[in-house]
Amino acid sequence: MVKGCVVTAIAGFVFLGSAVLQRPLALTVGKRLAAQDPESLAELERGWRESADFRTGFIRLALLWGFGLVLESVVRLIVIYTASLDFAVAASAAIQILAYAVMIAITVRNVKAMRALAAGYLDATR
Repeated sequence: MVKGCVVTAIAGFVFLGSAVLQRPLALTVGKRLAAQDPESLAELERGWRESADFRTGFIRLALLWGFGLVLESVVRLIVIYTASLDFAVAASAAIQILAYAVMIAITVRNVKAMRALAAGYLDATR
């Protein structure tokens, strides 16, 4: 169980590093997801190029996932080392599901707002 926490924490630090370097992993993931839809990919690329608010939004998403994953790992480690094995297994899974659900919900809300922002830039230049 500890190994899973360490891997999650490392992923969190990668997200944080990408935000610090202003190359948010959240944008890279978004581009990969949008690769099959040229219009969505164009929105992402143009939004990144032309909108400081858009860039800030993706940097914030990378920070959200970075801090969220690290915090989730720390909480799970505390439970693992302080609770019985049966409770730790169940609680660890519940903590992970809750953390991901919250981060996904925030991400979906923010991506919708950023897509609207990027689409506005596309419309303004047409």
